[in-house]
Amino acid sequence: MRLMHPLRAAEAVRETFDVGRRADGSPLAVDLARPARPGPWPVALLVHGPVPDAMRVTMRTAPMYRDWAAALAASGVASLVFDHTLGWPQLRLDQALGEVDQVLAWVGAEGRGLGLDLARVTAVLVSGGAVLAGELLGGVRPLRPQRAALVSPVVGAPPGLGVSAADLVRRMSLAAAAPTVAAAGARLLILRAGGDQPDWLAMLDEAVAALLAADADLIVDNRPGAPHGYELALDDGRTRTAIEKVLALAAA
Repeated sequence: MRLMHPLRAAEAVRETFDVGRRADGSPLAVDLARPARPGPWPVALLVHGPVPDAMRVTMRTAPMYRDWAAALAASGVASLVFDHTLGWPQLRLDQALGEVDQVLAWVGAEGRGLGLDLARVTAVLVSGGAVLAGELLGGVRPLRPQRAALVSPVVGAPPGLGVSAADLVRRMSLAAAAPTVAAAGARLLILRAGGDQPDWLAMLDEAVAALLAADADLIVDNRPGAPHGYELALDDGRTRTAIEKVLALAAA
């Protein structure tokens, strides 16, 4: 699947770094894609959704994330892509956060030397990767993103997955985290797919209401009737405009 934007064909300077260990003991590799022009550059952390445990897919090299990295580089933004082990159908929140924290700690320690502007860090949370949003934007992290784009997001524990521990459900809920996220001053952009699954939309709409009630810095771009992941499926001007809103947020 490819990002429906012509900037996916842009050139980027790519380099891979080992920044720690994943939960299974394998190296935690991060692909850094940089613009061709001199830095410092703002940086976007690309966070994928949960991958089924049986698939053993490497999202770090998936075309859609390489496309995002290329489009960001063409927009003057460096990006970081890595594989976390949130998993599916069991969602391992703390395991994934531990891997994300290793990446953030590495960025905090090494980023300036690599030309990254640590005052302009954006998280791009795709699909179920958005269950990390509350902890990432409102919690105590080694380096907290100041902005986030949530793309066709799932912002809570989906019903039917057997996530029954009340504390875990609360920590996955962006609605529950809304006051903390708003207080942290995070700027949010949500690309809402109006044809997404009803239970996912119900959680998203609850989160939007909670964020607005908390007076969060929030923009919602709703695409009526669009399917989940429409940025990979609908090749038209409206999709390109939505993607450009993400690029502009990261470049600001």
